[in-house]
Amino acid sequence: MTSEAEISLLKKKRRKLEKRIDEQESFIRNFTQLLEEGEDNLARVQPYLALDE
Repeated sequence: MTSEAEISLLKKKRRKLEKRIDEQESFIRNFTQLLEEGEDNLARVQPYLALDE
């Protein structure tokens, strides 16, 4: 049988892991958005880059 202290510790660890997962998912969303914006910007300037060649 699991003691109340063990259950409490496991719940605390779970909350900490869930928070970490949320932070990592947020980072991935933000990074993906930056990549997409970078691709859009590159597509806009690429015709002008071709003029320099």
